[in-house]
Amino acid sequence: MPVVAFAETLWVPAVAHVPGVGTSRWRTDVGVLNLCSSDAVVEIRLHIGDGLFSETFTILSGEQQIFPDVVTLLTSGDTSGALELRSNVGVTVTSRTYNQAATGTFGMGLDGVGADAGLDHGGVAYLQQLGEDPGFRTNIGALNMGGSTATADIALYDRNGVLVGEYQLEVPAGETVQDDRPYRRRFGRRDIVGGYARVTVESGSGIYLYATVIDNETDDPTAILSMPAGDCPADIADRLRAIEGMTVTELDTDHDGYRYFELWYRQPADHDDPDGEQFSQFMTLLHRSYDAPMILRTLGYQNRLQDRKAELAGMLGANQLVVEHRFFDGSTPSSGDWELLDILQAAADHHRIVAALKPFYTGAWINTGHSKGGMTAVFHRRFFPDDVDATVAYVAPITFGAPDDRYLDFLANVGTPACNEDLWAIQREALTRRQAMLDRLAAYASGHGVTYDLMGGQEPAFESVVMELPFTFWQYAGETFCWRIPETTASDDTIFDFIEAFVGWDYVADRVFDSFGPYFYQAHSELGFPAVATDHIEDLMHHDPPSPEEGVPPPDSSPVFDPAVMTDIGDWVASQGDRLMFIYGEYDPWTSAAFDLGDAADSYVFIATAGTHGARIGRLESDDRETVMEILHRWTGVAPLPPEAAKAGIDRYPEWRRALPDPDLMPR
Repeated sequence: MPVVAFAETLWVPAVAHVPGVGTSRWRTDVGVLNLCSSDAVVEIRLHIGDGLFSETFTILSGEQQIFPDVVTLLTSGDTSGALELRSNVGVTVTSRTYNQAATGTFGMGLDGVGADAGLDHGGVAYLQQLGEDPGFRTNIGALNMGGSTATADIALYDRNGVLVGEYQLEVPAGETVQDDRPYRRRFGRRDIVGGYARVTVESGSGIYLYATVIDNETDDPTAILSMPAGDCPADIADRLRAIEGMTVTELDTDHDGYRYFELWYRQPADHDDPDGEQFSQFMTLLHRSYDAPMILRTLGYQNRLQDRKAELAGMLGANQLVVEHRFFDGSTPSSGDWELLDILQAAADHHRIVAALKPFYTGAWINTGHSKGGMTAVFHRRFFPDDVDATVAYVAPITFGAPDDRYLDFLANVGTPACNEDLWAIQREALTRRQAMLDRLAAYASGHGVTYDLMGGQEPAFESVVMELPFTFWQYAGETFCWRIPETTASDDTIFDFIEAFVGWDYVADRVFDSFGPYFYQAHSELGFPAVATDHIEDLMHHDPPSPEEGVPPPDSSPVFDPAVMTDIGDWVASQGDRLMFIYGEYDPWTSAAFDLGDAADSYVFIATAGTHGARIGRLESDDRETVMEILHRWTGVAPLPPEAAKAGIDRYPEWRRALPDPDLMPR
């Protein structure tokens, strides 16, 4: 079952399924009333000496569920013990212990109460486990301990929370008024099992409510004392709308137990000038409960994930907030001032979001992201280390140059020499067949509506895509797909189609550079980019095109690379980092720029064997998976589900199509 975060615990001191003196047979029924706007997940736990027996139930909003002879629901045989009930929302719990073998009246007790136990004007109380059927009948009583006549409004419900009827009782000062069998006498109902009443004091003070439920066979009464409503948390939609600058739209979701929201949050374009230009940042929220963990999913790009659950959200039964990166899609200041796109401004975006939501999301917070989204999570921690409890970054590199030559050594030695030699050979063969490839590229561009103006035309675009082949092959495919590399004697179509499958001829198209232009600005200003090997094909190239990793910054920008920015991030991780987890793939070229933990506290690196840029917890070796689960349990206080049972992750395309531009998967 899903991981549940319980909000409250209630106890019934004694429940029984045991024989008593003589022929008596004692049984206990328990009623659980859920008056909250969301369904209640209730775990009922029977404690018998050192033994513990439990079952979990869902009680729909507004309904009462009766658990007859509750002990036999949890275990077998004659026994008694204490009953613990844990719920994710506030519920009201009552119990009734009775003699199943009774043939006479054993009476009931009503304890003395002080005036402070009464309700005053506006006070509300509930009477539970009411019945009016062939087996039982119900009377409702009201005591007025005040000095003037009081009026109580009584609303009767069936067990499903459906209103049966509503009426008023007038109670003189110092008197008790008993209303006999209101379900039947007032509303003609004889089919009520597990009903309840809401009593509201309309006038007066010191009003004490109770009910008697009477066994029709034995005339044995049971006292039902009034209870306050369970402590229901405020509705999440109302809380979100109360945040200044937040626009909220609730949409349907297929995730059971979750509510889904699209949010736009007003942010300063420049956090150093909070009263200046503003923009709205797009977010999506999967809400489960206020005290479940929160997964803050920091994206590096557009938010196209909608309500798609991250691996961690599935494992931890967590809430999930996905944040679009500034300057992507609608989350862009109207001024378009590129100097406002840096890692500190983005971290400040996330800091304001945490400050707005953390007051009512009280569980552990983990920020996470994939690739550039993982980098963004680390940058957030660098500048605001206390915003979240921990960081889990998937395949997140830290690149120190523009370009960074560390990637060259990795790509020269990854996988088997034979596979790399085949890749290099097919690169040369494609460049040797330049005109045949360009003819096909022209037809492809025409058929797909693709242009390459920012690259300087189809020829440099062709060379850039061919140059990219080894990097993207190892990033998204790996040695499992070496058999797919064509022979150099293959047809023109076969070679062209192979490059399309493992890189994509639209990888350097104008529409990609337009969509991901903010990334390429960052790559040239702060993030850096990998060097891509060309020595083995340089004699066949006619142009000097940028690699897809380098890209083309937006034409209206003038980025200048500052190597000190990533150096600062790396130094912080190695000297002050705490509760950081990095997950990489063995074959992924970005692993060559993995973060160095140095002296980081309680921090870890895991590498998925034969993993690519799709590495995740579920693809680690079993021992590493177990270790990760232990760490997450310690960090959050929630025992995670195994990743294979979480039914969430980052897969979207088959392995060899992961090179397609996608905000969840694209490395840049």
